[in-house]
Amino acid sequence: MTPEVNEFYRFDGIELARIRANGHASFPLHTHAEYVVSANLSGCESVCVDGHKLRVTKRMVTVYNPEAMQSSSFDSSAGDSEFISLYIDPDKLVDIGCANGWLSRASPPELEPFIDHVTEIGKRVGQ
Repeated sequence: MTPEVNEFYRFDGIELARIRANGHASFPLHTHAEYVVSANLSGCESVCVDGHKLRVTKRMVTVYNPEAMQSSSFDSSAGDSEFISLYIDPDKLVDIGCANGWLSRASPPELEPFIDHVTEIGKRVGQ
């Protein structure tokens, strides 16, 4: 079963999606051309990024580089999962950095993939 996109916005190299997935949903192995920043609002997701396995629960944030190999499945015992994902085109990131004097180079950075627990994230998105 495929996760359901509840909201989707796209503007000038940046996309934002709010997605809901039940415990039988999954994303097969795939890549994105963009940086991905995803905030999990509820449920539990088992993620594999470039061969690294992660367990992502509510109020956790993950970050992926462009073209990172990723897949995920959802834990039905944790209820439905909901998350917000931000997709940022690498060239747009460079444009934003250059326009604000934030970059010391003209190419997008390669970020260390990470997962972090953010205790206030649910409050910030209206939960």
